[in-house]
Amino acid sequence: TVSNKAYYEDAVAYLTVVVKRVEAEITSYAYEKDDADKASVTSVEYGKTGELSARLKYSDNMDGNGENVLKVHEAEPLPERAGVKEEGWTVDIVKTGDPEEWKPVLRNYEITYKEGTVNVTPVDLKITVDDVTVKEGEAEPTEYGYSIEGLVEWDTADDVVESVGLKDAVFEELVPGVYEDIISVNVKDNPNYTVTSEAGSLTIEKAVPD
Repeated sequence: TVSNKAYYEDAVAYLTVVVKRVEAEITSYAYEKDDADKASVTSVEYGKTGELSARLKYSDNMDGNGENVLKVHEAEPLPERAGVKEEGWTVDIVKTGDPEEWKPVLRNYEITYKEGTVNVTPVDLKITVDDVTVKEGEAEPTEYGYSIEGLVEWDTADDVVESVGLKDAVFEELVPGVYEDIISVNVKDNPNYTVTSEAGSLTIEKAVPD
């Protein structure tokens, strides 16, 4: 027979403790490489994404474990030649290394990933068509010259210029005289550029009899 006193003295109490994950955030964003403060950049001109880098920001409730989590996460910089697109460019958060190695850290958190966005804006581009002078009776030039200001280094004129020629005129029907702004440029639909153009003039000099 076991007395009540002995029974209670030998009893073992069990307590189950459920440890809940901490809700936390990891945010990615872009910043200028030469900015010591690493301030967030959300907009950049086409051709300058190569001047940006990317990093991660951790919510305060990660209790100093951000450095550990950093070893399995990183922010990917934007492509150097990222062009203009309506939805912008996402600063991707990617996992690196061996996730199993850092599972003891990650399992303590319910992580929400917030990827930053950078909008690439068009570059101002100016095309100036050359003035042309010919003598009466000469054939129309096979091509018209022009100059471009603002072209990004890896692009060429073919990326923006469709054609250059006379506007609303037939060369063979023109008589001697000065035709202002008659040589114009047709541009391609390139979202990376905001194009302005300056037309050229055509001067046809009257032929002088021998």
